[in-house]
Amino acid sequence: MSGIQIEGVFQQLDACVHSVAKEFDVEIIPVERFRGDGWQFGLSSPELSLRVCLLVRAAVKQVDKSLDSRISIGVGRASIGASTGSSDGPAFLLSGRGLDSMSKRDRFRFDQDIEDRRLIDLIQATFGLADALSSGWTVRQAEVFSLLGGRRETTLREAAETDGTSYQQVQKLFARGDGPALNEAIRLFERSWQS
Repeated sequence: MSGIQIEGVFQQLDACVHSVAKEFDVEIIPVERFRGDGWQFGLSSPELSLRVCLLVRAAVKQVDKSLDSRISIGVGRASIGASTGSSDGPAFLLSGRGLDSMSKRDRFRFDQDIEDRRLIDLIQATFGLADALSSGWTVRQAEVFSLLGGRRETTLREAAETDGTSYQQVQKLFARGDGPALNEAIRLFERSWQS
């Protein structure tokens, strides 16, 4: 990845995280770099983790379709420091361990500080399928997913207006990027946290 691409990715990540915080009214610890092209951030609402995983992928793919990032989400208690790097707790430990344990082909990892490992396996299966469905996004599919997945409620028509293109074009891009299936997974995942 070139220096220009790295800068573009970090600009997109920062914009993505701040957009999620504003749209969903959640607290964040801003994106922080480490190890050159590595990054991390904190989010106060674990129910948004599947949505955020996909939005982060979309942000990266908008820079260049060939780019991608490994994303490991840890859910649990956390002691928040002045930055993500100075924060600590099970959430950060689980995220770090998840990242370290990922194979070269894995891109999404989820873990939570709970005893029911069967539930974690089901959640990880959902994240794995979301990874597979979104891994081949084009720049345009990523842009359209960001328009639709990055808002609480946005119609295809509203996304087309924002995008400056036709309803049919947005619908086609969203369908080819498996957007309807991914949005349904997001809806059910987020609803399961409300039970």
